[in-house]
Amino acid sequence: MTDKNQALRILDANRNRGCEALRTIEEYFRFAWDDSYLTELTKCIRHDFNTAFAASGHTLLAMRDTDGDVGTNISTTTESSRASNRDVVEAAFSRLQQSLRVIEEYGKVVSEAVECELIEQLRYRCYQLHHSFASITVGRERLKDARIYAIISGQESDEDFDKYCTEIIHSGVDVIQLRDKHLSDRDLIARGKHLRQILNTVDLPPLFIMNDRPDLAVLTGADGVHVGQDELTVAETRSIVGPD
Repeated sequence: MTDKNQALRILDANRNRGCEALRTIEEYFRFAWDDSYLTELTKCIRHDFNTAFAASGHTLLAMRDTDGDVGTNISTTTESSRASNRDVVEAAFSRLQQSLRVIEEYGKVVSEAVECELIEQLRYRCYQLHHSFASITVGRERLKDARIYAIISGQESDEDFDKYCTEIIHSGVDVIQLRDKHLSDRDLIARGKHLRQILNTVDLPPLFIMNDRPDLAVLTGADGVHVGQDELTVAETRSIVGPD
């Protein structure tokens, strides 16, 4: 078998592996999390992934030899067991990232078969998607386990705010929501940044939630934002703060 045919066979196997991994991830966001934003994000990556092979689909299929694939009978104990749905998704991300790297490398041998530049872009998009999955998972678990949720104002002065935040943090709260309808944006940003600085000095800090304003949540380094039913939608909020 020539170098080119070997590369095509490898590309075919990893195209299938990558596409299956993306579908596994997408289904979790859709049915386990009911998350339309991440579902759409993953679907777009999957569509672009298939587009990268638009010129070679039939060629790759012709190189497939499942019966002659020595790897079909090789498996490990970790492949046959998953402790949770989260483990399923983590394994899918691992397969996806490995597949993209393999495709990117062997695609250099048969550049006409795959758009390597697009694959490289997709690899970085998948890294970010994985980061979002991990961050959101941690946040969801912490919110689920939260028992004490404190809503605080910006107080009358910086000194009062500093003292109040320090007391609240060391009292054992799990979540702090900064909510103040009277402070200017400039002052609210300053208070939020100061709260973030205080939290960064604590080993296990409570979550910091900004009220109403996703733009200020980003500027202050908040862990999340609270929006009411009559305010921004989840999709609109995420367009500002990102998928995390």
